Amino acid sequence: MATNANGGSWWPWLIQARYHRGHGMGAGMTPSVVLWLLYGVGFAIGIALYLLKTYVPFFWFINVPALHVGMTLANYHWLTSLIALVIKFVATRTVGIKRYEEYVTSAAAGWVIGYGAAWLPAMLVNFFTVAIPKMQALWIP
Repeated sequence: MATNANGGSWWPWLIQARYHRGHGMGAGMTPSVVLWLLYGVGFAIGIALYLLKTYVPFFWFINVPALHVGMTLANYHWLTSLIALVIKFVATRTVGIKRYEEYVTSAAAGWVIGYGAAWLPAMLVNFFTVAIPKMQALWIP
């Protein structure tokens, strides 16, 4: 199993790992400095949004964890989000809010669960064919 330890990983994780390995950084920057900078900026923005949500009534609609997920996945899922926004707009205008909450919300939840279930086999395959062999390659008896 250790012979497969240097094999590639699943492609979305490879794309995301490029940013953590320092591709596209400025001169003199190390990956650890960039990560600490990004974590610090993200933490500060999260605290600022929580404070805005607490003290300014206009910002009641901000959900900081959902905002983080939405901003992180925007590179890959912007078209899907745009289509969902158009569907929501049309559905609320045609059937009303009550029916929208009854039917569309449950359908959207099922769609999200089905989408996550589609990624589960890929995660399991990657875990057993890439992650475990890499961990075994690092173990020295």
